[in-house]
Amino acid sequence: MCVQGGLTPIKIRKNSRANVPEAGRQHKTCGYTPGRMYRKLADSIKSVINGVGYTYELPHPIRIMRVNILKSKTKAEALRILHNSAVAYKNNLLNRNVMFVASKNEIAQLFETKFLPSNFKHLTGIISSLNSTRFFEAAVNNKLKESEINFARDGTTHKKLDVLFSLMSIHKTAKMAGDFEGSHKVLLSDKIAGTTTAVMGFIKDDKFFVPNTIIKDDVRQLTRKPTLVINAIFIKSDKQIEYNQISFLRSGTTVEQIIKLIPDIKCKLLIDKNK
Repeated sequence: MCVQGGLTPIKIRKNSRANVPEAGRQHKTCGYTPGRMYRKLADSIKSVINGVGYTYELPHPIRIMRVNILKSKTKAEALRILHNSAVAYKNNLLNRNVMFVASKNEIAQLFETKFLPSNFKHLTGIISSLNSTRFFEAAVNNKLKESEINFARDGTTHKKLDVLFSLMSIHKTAKMAGDFEGSHKVLLSDKIAGTTTAVMGFIKDDKFFVPNTIIKDDVRQLTRKPTLVINAIFIKSDKQIEYNQISFLRSGTTVEQIIKLIPDIKCKLLIDKNK
């Protein structure tokens, strides 16, 4: 059953095997009458109308009912997230190349990415008449207006905004990567990288892969098997030829081991090979 509280959906899942007490009678284990249980539900619905979002479980010995209250973001909240994320994108990723090196068993691969001002808007899920570059500049300078942004009707914008800021540090936080397995209806990418909770997708653009989307999901569910474990992430300015910084190195891994794993990477690095 789905109950609508304003614009916020409340999803209620009921265990049909539960032994619900008859009206007016207390359950012998939990001591709750149906009336008290559903008053709890009514309180939860009221909280949604008042703008509160949380997950609430009605008391029952075998947990007959769970209420998941999904709070949609307001435009004011979205603008704050967009500004903070755009600033982080500018400081961490803008006009930089990030190279991911990942492996699993006998499989190893690397892929190089680039991050441009025009890529940021695609990651947000926001619908706006502003072009990609103007959208990014307005977000960085905190000049976006509520009238200039809209949310996708399918709810994907809210999910993207949940993980947008965290993914602006993907050059440090990504733990797994691989080839997109192709069946996801929302994510259409060639390569993906991320964690068990947030994923960034990339599509091929000439020599580099560029970010084209993000999603709140587990990277392991979106990659062709096996999902690769990231061994190292290197970063450089897009004006440089060789990578001169290590932003992530898996514990117990050295650059020398990375070179042995993928010999062709050596010519791309301007780093002490003994690190």
